[in-house]
Amino acid sequence: MGKDPSNVSKYEDKHWGFGNDAYVGDLDVFHQLHCLNTLRHYAYAEYYNITALDASDENSPMALHLNHCVDILLQEITCSGNVGFITSNWVENQRYPQPDMSIYRKCIAFENVVAWRNAHSVDTDKYEKVMAEP
Repeated sequence: MGKDPSNVSKYEDKHWGFGNDAYVGDLDVFHQLHCLNTLRHYAYAEYYNITALDASDENSPMALHLNHCVDILLQEITCSGNVGFITSNWVENQRYPQPDMSIYRKCIAFENVVAWRNAHSVDTDKYEKVMAEP
């Protein structure tokens, strides 16, 4: 994975019983979904009762988080983007051909990914108690 083992956090066997090589992590797809959901919440801030982002403070935690999420999704799209061909169709009352977004996609069985993650996740409450910095 190209990570420095001295910097990567582990689940200590004395707390978790996973052995000495159990690293803390998650599947990237769930981070991407978190970022998409974060952008959705801020796009509809009033609906979600979120204070509007103060664009003048680009170093606020909120602004940094949003910029991080945009960057993560940009990386995913440019690295793994679907290169399926989108045709255009003539549509009544439209001056120009309109893109037909119904293209072929080969999808993973996402519900299986979710089930695997759920089956291999640690208890969140215990994680927050045990893994917090002293």
